[in-house]
Amino acid sequence: MLVIRDGSAFLIGGTEQEAVASGDVLPLGSSAPYGAESEGHVTATAIYEPHEV
Repeated sequence: MLVIRDGSAFLIGGTEQEAVASGDVLPLGSSAPYGAESEGHVTATAIYEPHEV
């Protein structure tokens, strides 16, 4: 899970690009490759939630 705490950015994954901004919460797969290009500045927190199998 990725929480955008301040600022804004473009989240890039695969061939898609999506604008994200302060307050957005994004569920991401643990092995999903992604990157980001900030618009000025961005503060984000990544949270790993382990799952029991």
